[in-house]
Amino acid sequence: MPYATFWVPPDIVLIHHRIPVYHVYRADDVDDPLTYWYTLNPHATDADDDTIFDIRDFPVDDLDPTQPSNHPAILRALLDDPVWLNTWRSDADSPDRPIYRLRCPHCATENPGYELSRHLTLSG
Repeated sequence: MPYATFWVPPDIVLIHHRIPVYHVYRADDVDDPLTYWYTLNPHATDADDDTIFDIRDFPVDDLDPTQPSNHPAILRALLDDPVWLNTWRSDADSPDRPIYRLRCPHCATENPGYELSRHLTLSG
């Protein structure tokens, strides 16, 4: 029986100031998100050292980065820092670009199962 492998967009952890932050996955396995690794690039993989970051490397106030419940607050603080943002955001990233295609690139059929993320948190 033939099968096809296809790319699915990573889960969005949060959107702050219209900037989405994405999970990074071990070996690009959608069932294995890394706890402390995030990216601003939806196409980044766990091997892209220049586009993924470990949240534990960026202490913010008195928030413990080893506690996942603190990650949204830490990520918001990082996105509020223009120096940090310019370091981690590529020139191609733009809040005005669509995040995902809603239609199949081959047949233009709308994707009926489209869902942004079950972990979406909006702020700012």
